[in-house]
Amino acid sequence: MNFHSGRKISVLLSVFNGQNFLREAIDSILQQDYPDVELVVCDDGSTDRTREIIHEYSFKGAVVPVGHSENKGKVFSFQKAFHASSGDFIALMAHDDVLPKNSLAHRLSFLEQGKYNVAYCNGMICDRFLEPITPIYEFRGDLKFETDFRRLCWNNLVAGGLFLFRRRFFEELLPIEKGLKFEDWWLTWVSLVRNRSIPFQDEPLYFYRVHGSNDNGSYEKGPRINKAFKKDWGRHADYYDAFASYIEKNGLPGNLEESTLSYLKIVKEGKQRAARGELVLSSKLWKTVGLKKLIILNAVAMDKIHWLNAVKKKVRSLSKFSKEKLWKK
Repeated sequence: MNFHSGRKISVLLSVFNGQNFLREAIDSILQQDYPDVELVVCDDGSTDRTREIIHEYSFKGAVVPVGHSENKGKVFSFQKAFHASSGDFIALMAHDDVLPKNSLAHRLSFLEQGKYNVAYCNGMICDRFLEPITPIYEFRGDLKFETDFRRLCWNNLVAGGLFLFRRRFFEELLPIEKGLKFEDWWLTWVSLVRNRSIPFQDEPLYFYRVHGSNDNGSYEKGPRINKAFKKDWGRHADYYDAFASYIEKNGLPGNLEESTLSYLKIVKEGKQRAARGELVLSSKLWKTVGLKKLIILNAVAMDKIHWLNAVKKKVRSLSKFSKEKLWKK
């Protein structure tokens, strides 16, 4: 497919000390089969050869370079890249990931045919050599405000690189609240609030590289995932504060302000305790989040999340085996 709507896609790429993988990321964008792509690369105060690599591509006219001398974080860098962009559609990209050649064309086709403001695609988790491991989502569909908003208040549901936005809608999501480490949870949360749904395109159109130095520890395996969870949850307090601030300023559909603010406060306190290694045994929390999430909270607190994941994986395997046996009968 070579879908061309006659409008430009701007890909925003934020990078900090990305010399090992940056060329692959840039090349994958420049080699897209969609003909009108603008790549804006923001150097977030790198101290390795990142700046030289960006200069090399910008000298050829292949990228729009922006940047700053000190490390200010992905959120600041993506917003700076956006203000330097000119595309009608906006995609985000990490410096260590790669796009398959048809990614932007297929994603734009899906967005345009559905006349959506925003959509997200599936992706493939890969090793450091880009050998596929597993799809990012095995069971996923459109996100709906009525059914998924509370889940989204617990944790993020969409990685930032999987999104494609119409520019005018992306502008409505800015500015991203100061102090946030990552952009994706904010973009997903506010998109669902404002748009009421986020359509899902079940094609693996983004390659997420796991290389041992990823700041997001969601795809860690074994006991290492315990440390990753505590690190991530220790940063979640800023998101709950940001969401509460958004609600107080803008409200929510369905008059859900009071109940959501209460939920955010209770979950924030529970996650902070778990991140500190404290058991979470509050009956109020149990009533708020349910038994399943209470078990997860305490598994994180006790560094047993890897064990819990192993049990879940085994149960899924047995469930899949049972279904296959029934199907054969």
